[in-house]
Amino acid sequence: MSTLKTKFLDLFQTADSLEVDGAFIRHFDNSVRQTDDAETPVIDLMLPVDDAVLEVSLTHADLDAVELCDEGNVWTVAGYDIEFYTVNVVSTNPVQ
Repeated sequence: MSTLKTKFLDLFQTADSLEVDGAFIRHFDNSVRQTDDAETPVIDLMLPVDDAVLEVSLTHADLDAVELCDEGNVWTVAGYDIEFYTVNVVSTNPVQ
């Protein structure tokens, strides 16, 4: 497995939020299906976009061709631009 593919899968499973082509989602299904078939989807995402749903299915073949931008923030896979986030909660409790 390539280093980029391994890093992408690690980020996918540990980030609590992601953005796909401008559609942001928090608390998504970060499971990765185990399969040896290069064309069977291993990642399925459904992101709400306005009044529709963006369905993203990624296969091992897609992940084998994953690219990372020069800045190291935007992953391109299967024609989608994906960014990973870990969002922190800001406390507004005046006691703290």
